[in-house]
Amino acid sequence: MFKKMLKNWPLKLLAVILALVVWFVIMSLADPTQTRTIGNIPIEILHEEILSNADKAFTINSQQTTTVRVTGPSSMVRGLKVSDFKATADMEELYDVTGQVPLHVSCLVSGISTSQISQTDVSVKVSIEDIVSKRFPIDVETVGTLPEGYYQGEAESVPRYVTVKAPESVIERIAYVKAAVDISDLTDNAVYTNCPLYYYSAADNLLNLSNAAHTTFSAESVTVTVDILTMKTVPVVISGVSGQDEVQEGYRYVDSKQSVTAVQVSGLKSRLATISVISIPEEALSVAGASSDVSYDIDLTQYLPEGVTLRDGQDTVMNVVLYVEELVTQSFEVSGLLITGQDDKYEYKADSDTVTIELRAAEADFSGLKDLSMITISVNAADLEPGEYVLPVLVSCSDSVFEPVGEATATITITDPTPPTTEEPTTEEESEENTEEENLETDEFGEPVETSGEDDGE
Repeated sequence: MFKKMLKNWPLKLLAVILALVVWFVIMSLADPTQTRTIGNIPIEILHEEILSNADKAFTINSQQTTTVRVTGPSSMVRGLKVSDFKATADMEELYDVTGQVPLHVSCLVSGISTSQISQTDVSVKVSIEDIVSKRFPIDVETVGTLPEGYYQGEAESVPRYVTVKAPESVIERIAYVKAAVDISDLTDNAVYTNCPLYYYSAADNLLNLSNAAHTTFSAESVTVTVDILTMKTVPVVISGVSGQDEVQEGYRYVDSKQSVTAVQVSGLKSRLATISVISIPEEALSVAGASSDVSYDIDLTQYLPEGVTLRDGQDTVMNVVLYVEELVTQSFEVSGLLITGQDDKYEYKADSDTVTIELRAAEADFSGLKDLSMITISVNAADLEPGEYVLPVLVSCSDSVFEPVGEATATITITDPTPPTTEEPTTEEESEENTEEENLETDEFGEPVETSGEDDGE
């Protein structure tokens, strides 16, 4: 039997080969080879944690999809779709020098081998940058109009800061962060919860960071509190100026001028009820030792009660100028000398009714001194006996700006108008004197000699 099989074996082998060829031809005609291009295959990044653990972030510089060409039987190739392929770039294979990561594409359908797949891209170009954190203050923006008589006070968020952790390129784009609330028609303090945060560039453009890769935020929203205050206008007054008696000799403090006379303050109604005036104490202003004008800058905020503030936009500093002028001395002839302290039993007369006095004041003050009747001159003659006296003149002026200087005197004479009188003896006294005269005897020279009663008895 075996010998029969080997008989004419070359012909038999040729027949088998021809049969196979015919089979392949038939199969090729029935299911021909086809090449298809399949694009938009997403690239999956593997082992990203290798970079994130090192606080690094990557960005794919090329497209994040790839395209392949598949060659195979039409029956198989014809039904392939994007989801049948897997494209991966493994960060473990990153070549730091070039930033290239090899791209591997495989088909998930059995019967299609890697050799049948032709890749358009063999690698992925990535950029590596540091992931950094930055803390941004949150600005509260209020919109809307308050009713008349109400004023917006402090508006703040909780938390007051947000920390953004992101690639450097993202952080560099952020200039400031805002939370916005509407305060229309508010008349009392308000609290807003779950207020979203908005991120802006330096050009005031709103940034969309919701899909930013490798970016996290310490807070997605905040609570905003807005204080609504009332307003009040109060005067600013100067209580006094210290050191007025201590200016340099020959000078005098004359007046003050302040740059602010009234301000608007704001606060809660209960707080505003405690303030009716802003008083600058005397110890805050001094002209001691001054020989020229003195200027002070007064911080008004330090004289406000707790909970009351100056309305925004007003000057917090008030300038006060204390005017100090040099004094001059002028002489005046004043008539109408008064003598005070007179005794009714004496007569008083001044040598002159006019006295020369000296007054000191600012030069401008003398131009207003037109009527000398406002000046009174007097001397005090109390407890003085008749005689001639030189007494100091007391000068007073109804206008206190004039200060008497020097010493003026006046001579006055005091006389007693009553003439001297001789007293008459009484009758009893006269009889006694006559008796005495009778008892007198005269001597040889005619001089009386008093005799005693004993001689009369003899």
